[in-house]
Amino acid sequence: IGWEHSFVHQWQAFLEAIIEQRPVDTIQANFTDGLRVARFSDAIYESARESRRVPVDLSSRSSERRMS
Repeated sequence: IGWEHSFVHQWQAFLEAIIEQRPVDTIQANFTDGLRVARFSDAIYESARESRRVPVDLSSRSSERRMS
């Protein structure tokens, strides 16, 4: 199985969860995972823009950071 095949399996698991009316398997990415990636990416851009280290809180309960 190659990298591209993982998407086929991901869609299969997603659609099966919908058809069977059950939650998606926990191995799938969720909103919290996406939020953490977005916060991390924002910190990378801020760090590059300001030429300094930027602390990153990747917890799902941290308050939203405002972009300037």
